Amino acid sequence: MSKVKISIITGFLGSGKTTFLSEILSDIDSSNLAIIVNEFGQNSLDDTILNASYAKEKTTVIGSGCMCCNKRDDLIIKLKDILNSYELNGKRLDRVIIETTGLANPAPILWTVLSDPFLSNHFEIAGLFTCVDAINGLNHLNHQEAINQISASDSVIITKSDLNSDYNELCKTLKSIYVGVKIYDKRYIKFSDLFNDVKKDYSNIEQNSHTQGLSSISLNFNKPVEWSAFTIWLSLLLHRYGAQILRTKGIISTKQNHLISINSVCHIVHPPRHIDNLNGENPGSCLVIIAQNLDLNLVKESLKNFLKVELE
Repeated sequence: MSKVKISIITGFLGSGKTTFLSEILSDIDSSNLAIIVNEFGQNSLDDTILNASYAKEKTTVIGSGCMCCNKRDDLIIKLKDILNSYELNGKRLDRVIIETTGLANPAPILWTVLSDPFLSNHFEIAGLFTCVDAINGLNHLNHQEAINQISASDSVIITKSDLNSDYNELCKTLKSIYVGVKIYDKRYIKFSDLFNDVKKDYSNIEQNSHTQGLSSISLNFNKPVEWSAFTIWLSLLLHRYGAQILRTKGIISTKQNHLISINSVCHIVHPPRHIDNLNGENPGSCLVIIAQNLDLNLVKESLKNFLKVELE
């Protein structure tokens, strides 16, 4: 049985993420879709906005605090309730969209889904989208919460670009945080395409730095590696520096003739995924690491010595 996909929409305060979610719902088939809205405070304004165009019974609200910090048990309960409700009514649930509060670090949400045995057996994280508005986005990126959101994201959605079409500097700053992130202007999005699994290209990624102690590095190596040895190295790295390593993502070519996609946010590691190796070719491996206040050259040397590989 295929797992229910979870898409997470986050964004800093005033980023337009609720409007973005409303536009998604008006553009796609939502018959097998459920929504979880997290609202900071007692009154759920986001829920009111969404329900103007979306069925009430499909929207679940978690209020009175940040779901990511102190409502993880509620998230487990809500996801189980949603799944049971669909099954009892003989309906199929394909996707859940979680809209987080603007203050949220998405890492605890990922940890909640991946660490709970029931949830991990029935749900999978399918993508994390962060909304950044073209007017105030640069100011928001001075906050650690926004940096955490960008580092964890698969895609960034530029909102309010109709009010400010010159956001080149914003894109440069986003890329300095996570050079591999995909950036879309909301005006030109085909919403259904956002939910399709897209392979990312990690080639030609250079080391970058950021004014807040951020750095990223791309480690490329053509020699296949022993998968068990690589997982030991990565586990030791995240155990020692999990608070400083914001993101690791890449594709690893193994001696077992597999390509394996890896993805972690802080110390939280997604289940590895095998990738079809087209035409039997070996494209080599690439690992992207984003860290804060950590010398990534030391990480590079550690990987090189532990796996006995030459890094480009």
